[in-house]
Amino acid sequence: MIGGSPVLLLDEPMIGLDPLGQRELRAILADLRAAGHAILVSTHMIENAAAMCDRMLVFDGGRLVASGTIDELRARRGDGSIEDVFLDVTHRP
Repeated sequence: MIGGSPVLLLDEPMIGLDPLGQRELRAILADLRAAGHAILVSTHMIENAAAMCDRMLVFDGGRLVASGTIDELRARRGDGSIEDVFLDVTHRP
């Protein structure tokens, strides 16, 4: 973020942060997004990702198995949570 890159790639950015730190990071990322930055976040915190992302890509074994807006992905499972979608598209019980 220091270099002013138009694209940010973050790997599990919320790990190790307390709730206040997570809130602050979400605010920073929202500000960067509003300023025109593209932000790609890799995470296993599915609901957290859904709260701050426009689109989601779901990978399983290195293969892309689903992608779309959060609403598009939720539509796959009716009223299911984004976690339900993840479990469905990765064939987990």
